Amino acid sequence: MLPLFGAGEFQGKRAVLEHDLLWSVARRALVLGVSVVLDYGVWSREEREMYRLRACGLGVATVLHVLDLPLDDLWLRLQARNANLPSGTFPITRTELEQWSGWFERPTPEERALFSSPDAV
Repeated sequence: MLPLFGAGEFQGKRAVLEHDLLWSVARRALVLGVSVVLDYGVWSREEREMYRLRACGLGVATVLHVLDLPLDDLWLRLQARNANLPSGTFPITRTELEQWSGWFERPTPEERALFSSPDAV
């Protein structure tokens, strides 16, 4: 985000990066038969469904892996990350983590059933 948009507010820019730019690269890889991992948020059911439908439109199976750690565990990992930030990376505060964790929509069993099992791929 920093190299593309500079320091400051990223509101609305995540969609440009993930939904447009990164998805165009992922789509091309999928068309070429290469497996792809979308290693970013997809915090909402709506967003997960969008990517699932995009992949289905390409005839590609999808697998949903959920890493749902307790907030305190996430904070410990972020403290270590913040202590050794790579260039071009912004720190994340405890307040931001708590705010953002409220935005995560945990997948329901019904939603999980829409995705292929990891064993099926």
